[in-house]
Amino acid sequence: MLVAAVEKGIFLSILCFLCGCVPMVTYQDMETVLDQYVGKPLPKYDHPIEWSFERREVNSQTYELVSRRSDQCNYVFSIRAADHVVVKWRFLSDTPPTTCSFQHVKQLM
Repeated sequence: MLVAAVEKGIFLSILCFLCGCVPMVTYQDMETVLDQYVGKPLPKYDHPIEWSFERREVNSQTYELVSRRSDQCNYVFSIRAADHVVVKWRFLSDTPPTTCSFQHVKQLM
């Protein structure tokens, strides 16, 4: 009985430690980070941006990059086509998502 209680205590301690090491990003965190992209060129990546985003042509001056995620934490960047600068961003839904499962803000872009 004592051994089972000790094992349970060790398991819970490890679980608490692991959960504390992986903070989740909230949609408020997302807003702050995504605001920082406005007015700046898209970052350069080792892979095509279309691997992470769906590109939609708006008109000859603007296109959108849509992030669709399984956790419904979807957002859209409006990009100026001439210089690939982020003009604005928005959540894909009218209400901000609450189920974001990002583990780090670097996953946003």
